[in-house]
Amino acid sequence: MVPVNPITMLPNEGFKQARRKVLESFERDYLLRVLEHHTTIASASRACGVTRKHLRQLLFKYGLRERARGQLPGPG
Repeated sequence: MVPVNPITMLPNEGFKQARRKVLESFERDYLLRVLEHHTTIASASRACGVTRKHLRQLLFKYGLRERARGQLPGPG
């Protein structure tokens, strides 16, 4: 996913769509950086200030499960 630059968005794009794109771009980039510095989901979730469950959901949402270096349990 290419980072979204809010300045270069088309002016006819709706506010909600533009906001969603920027938020998703930020979340994915943030998660990638967190995973570079933390070796476990527990330590990464503490650093982010979210629960492990929520962090796992975000990692699955952005297809970053494999980036977690095998620290994620299977679905369920």
